[in-house]
Amino acid sequence: MATEQNNTITEQEREFCHGLLQVIFGGHSLFDDDYAVDYSKELLDTVMQNLADLPDMEREVLTMIFRDGKTRREIGEKLNIALEEELRGFEAAGLRMMRHPKRSKKYLPFMTRLQEDA
Repeated sequence: MATEQNNTITEQEREFCHGLLQVIFGGHSLFDDDYAVDYSKELLDTVMQNLADLPDMEREVLTMIFRDGKTRREIGEKLNIALEEELRGFEAAGLRMMRHPKRSKKYLPFMTRLQEDA
């Protein structure tokens, strides 16, 4: 039982993982109705480790968007970024890095195919 409790994550952590993975795999067959995602502590740890590997600004921007639910305006004010284009650049670069096969392949063990092709 203790192991089961240690493997669960909060609804906020689940939404964080889901939102980020949906953007990373958006439009990709690995994140559609044919797959179930195991939202576990291990998945959260994997997401957090991948974020930790990013440069500071990209990590901060993605964390504030997907975990904290901040708007671009709020993020710009907090990080002292005046130009929205610059902020979008950090966001795009961070997502590109998260999509890189070196990182994105780490999510595959948490995705299970629900049905086989006929």
